[in-house]
Amino acid sequence: MAKVKRGQNNSEDIRDSIVEGMVEKKAENIVVIDIRKLFNPLADFLVICSATSERHAEAVSEEIEKMVFKNQNENPWVSEGKDLNEWIILDYINVVSHIFLEEKREHFALEELWGDGLLTKIEIGNSKLITD
Repeated sequence: MAKVKRGQNNSEDIRDSIVEGMVEKKAENIVVIDIRKLFNPLADFLVICSATSERHAEAVSEEIEKMVFKNQNENPWVSEGKDLNEWIILDYINVVSHIFLEEKREHFALEELWGDGLLTKIEIGNSKLITD
């Protein structure tokens, strides 16, 4: 098996590591939007979650970075919002994660904006991820 070089990771693997980080820090209302089939998408996946506080948002973002680096040896290409921790974006080029405080998430309504994509809600039950 050939070793994967930096920048050649599968977007599905990065998506899964992001979800794993969100679950580990008990993020709420986790949603994955597959936008690969949309015309000229900006990425393959958007992964969105809610945090209960600014500190919780920071902890979730740190865990995502830790998981993606551990599993794929990748750091985010761009990260934004860590100064206020109300809406943190970690951009891994083909996968973009969004960590919101609930009121900001409702205001920006990314699920509605990207409603043409395939939306998967991540349910946590009995320590297993369940997608619908």
